Amino acid sequence: MFANAFERHYNFHTRLEAENKYVEAMQFIEKASRLASIGVMAAGINHEINQPLTAIKFNVDGLLYWEKNNKGFIPEIIIEGLQDISDGVRRIDEIIKHMRSYWAPPKQTINEIFDLNEAVKNALYLLNRQIYSHGIEPKIVLEDSILSVFGNRIQVEQIVINLLANAINALDEIKRKDKRIEVCTHRESDSILLSVCDNGPGISVDDEEKLFDPFFSTKKPEDGTGLGLAIVKYFVDRYRGSISVANNDSSGVTFTVRFPVSQQIEENSDENSSG
Repeated sequence: MFANAFERHYNFHTRLEAENKYVEAMQFIEKASRLASIGVMAAGINHEINQPLTAIKFNVDGLLYWEKNNKGFIPEIIIEGLQDISDGVRRIDEIIKHMRSYWAPPKQTINEIFDLNEAVKNALYLLNRQIYSHGIEPKIVLEDSILSVFGNRIQVEQIVINLLANAINALDEIKRKDKRIEVCTHRESDSILLSVCDNGPGISVDDEEKLFDPFFSTKKPEDGTGLGLAIVKYFVDRYRGSISVANNDSSGVTFTVRFPVSQQIEENSDENSSG
């Protein structure tokens, strides 16, 4: 009797566990499908925006060129407005070109030696206004010298963007006037370090263990996909780096990414110094 009861109990829990795994797998597929659809729509929207944007740029710059050769016909206040429009369109165009590279086919991704500081600056360029619009004061402390990393520049920029987005979301959860994000880079022995620090609510020990799991998120389902930090971990591992997270003494957390200084970089450096 006890043996039969134990077997029924065991079979029940086995079926329950199998059903839970099936539900999780279906949720994973559903989310992945939605993300793929978003990528396709984003590419299409990007194309549709670019066409009227080109027309605006062409007409505005044409007026500015005409005014340059026919001084005095257009009031100065209108010229200033046209110049603001031209500058704004150029900024949108630069962002669109930058975003296109994020859905380039894998065969087009190129590994190269690049400056980590430049990757950080490009990421900040994309998120700068978003950071300020959330009432956050950024502090950027970059190494004075070039920090050469070997890898795909766009993917490393995605690491920075996702870490910044994570910090912004964390700071949105609290009410305080002195919201801060600090981004630092420096070289330490045979590693190149990137750190992103915030003064948000911090993370619990339980969440820390699952932080880099795909689709894990402490936010509501409608507020996030839970893929940002998983993408970060994937790219960091891809370049044989490491990432760690720790609560700060006062408040918030610090993510630290270590990139190895590749042998190829060191060899190129030795060749240049000997030449």
